[in-house]
Amino acid sequence: FPVTIPKKATGKKNILFDKNQVAIYENGKFICPDTIYCNKTVEAISVALVFDRTNSMEFGTISNSDSTLRINAAIPAVKSFVNNLGSKDKALLLSFSDTNDVTLDKNWTSDKKQLNEEIDNYRKRLTKSDNVGQTALHKALKSAISRTDLNESRVKAIVVLSDGAGYRDWE
Repeated sequence: FPVTIPKKATGKKNILFDKNQVAIYENGKFICPDTIYCNKTVEAISVALVFDRTNSMEFGTISNSDSTLRINAAIPAVKSFVNNLGSKDKALLLSFSDTNDVTLDKNWTSDKKQLNEEIDNYRKRLTKSDNVGQTALHKALKSAISRTDLNESRVKAIVVLSDGAGYRDWE
């Protein structure tokens, strides 16, 4: 059967706990799952959010066909992500610009108001620099990985909002 994937998810979140809730089809044939293992409680997650504050975020557009500035897309996107976190989920905010500028802006917290206030500050903290191509993306990622690794949560992730590493970002 052909499957149509909607452009926008609607309905309610369906958390599966039983193999009878799953139907798997491969090449038109039904495959019966023999087991499914799910933790009956929805676990809290810990997410390190890494935000690019380089000048290219202020002056660069999304694409040739979308003139939205990257910063004007990134800030609402990360705020929407934060606002969709569960009450037990935690996030930390790291941001970066040039090779020596990686900051921990907000340590692990579930306080969405604090996270959103810090995110609102990113527009004011964009780097006005001629160091084009010397971003600290990899340095920021290393910091996010080590901080996330030390977090006690079992379910962890890192989300990066960036237009990419500059050509000299190898440190």
